[in-house]
Amino acid sequence: MDLDASRAQRDLAVYVRLRDACQSAGVLWHYNGRTYDLSQRSDRKSSAYDAIDAEDQAVGISENVKRAFRANAVVGRPHGPSPWWLERVYDQQTRDLLDIRIIPERGEVILWLAEQVAQMKARSRLADELNARGVPTPRGGPWTHNTIRMLLTNPALIGHRTHKGEDMGPGIWPPLITDMELWYRLQGIFSDPALVSFRDPSVKHLLSGVAKCADCGAGAQVIKHAHGKYLIYWCRKERHFAVRKEPVDDYVLRVLTLRFARRDARALFAIEHRRDERTRRLLADLAGWQNDLREAEEAVARRELSVARLAGLEQRLDPLIRKAQAELERSRTNPLLARLIRDTPDEVFAVWEDLEIAQQRSVLRAVCDIEITGPGKGYRRDPSEYVAVNWRAPADIALVT
Repeated sequence: MDLDASRAQRDLAVYVRLRDACQSAGVLWHYNGRTYDLSQRSDRKSSAYDAIDAEDQAVGISENVKRAFRANAVVGRPHGPSPWWLERVYDQQTRDLLDIRIIPERGEVILWLAEQVAQMKARSRLADELNARGVPTPRGGPWTHNTIRMLLTNPALIGHRTHKGEDMGPGIWPPLITDMELWYRLQGIFSDPALVSFRDPSVKHLLSGVAKCADCGAGAQVIKHAHGKYLIYWCRKERHFAVRKEPVDDYVLRVLTLRFARRDARALFAIEHRRDERTRRLLADLAGWQNDLREAEEAVARRELSVARLAGLEQRLDPLIRKAQAELERSRTNPLLARLIRDTPDEVFAVWEDLEIAQQRSVLRAVCDIEITGPGKGYRRDPSEYVAVNWRAPADIALVT
């Protein structure tokens, strides 16, 4: 077979190994209609020049392809398979891309998931519900909490194009999620390492891991009483306390329902109302900065702006964009708090009973720190004597989900 030089070798290191092998074995090498004896100096030199040229051509092709990918990313054109909820429409004759549109039934599934996750519903239960309904998954197989995470962290949901992990700004397809506060709330939920109970469907007890030992800081663990009559919380590290679970849960719930029914509860807990103005300003600034970068990149593509000017603009705006995005994620709040604020303890209790255990634990993590001390000897049965519910300051509540 007569190979072209660009096909015969594209990597100098590979060429050197092949040349040495042919020379040692006395094998001739044939390409470009010519046979080379690599034991001869002139043939080694000629083939080496061919190898250098072939490698340079391969590098040039690679750079052109990467440049094209980058250019497509800058103008928001898609690359690779379409996201699960989008479909592309092509011209039947020219194969030109005509439109990118949302698949309604799949878009509805994602919007439903986004709303449920934002309300701190357990992703494992959401996956079970989708599997029971027979909803197909993006990659086949059953729905899992990781499938939901993969979908709801994809910037294509807000109409953005990414390139090698970098957000390139708006793409040419319509956004499915248009509420940016919802988007940043979702990203905050998925990026928060503290939400163990939300991710772990095996957690079944209100205060396990949520309540801490007042002496050593270890999380409370649930075990059965020695005779199996009831469950107890105990200090899993140093065994500083061992208290019956049911009275402690009842006491914490009583304190919580009374606090959420107080007149000042909305001012303390409804963080989203206090932060609306700041959030809107951050979102507006962020959209403006990203739009400035996009317009500048398009101006460079039209040769109306120099690359140096674009680089200067990116250097100035990128820190502002990252800072705004970080603040938006930090300012996320638990949407369940507003639901729990009611006029009477009975109304608060009714809402609480309607929440899943993961949501209840999320609320507790958001608004208070719970500490348990050893009840000591005797018959001090009232949990108020050894359980402390320490409410967070409003500024701290805003940083916790």
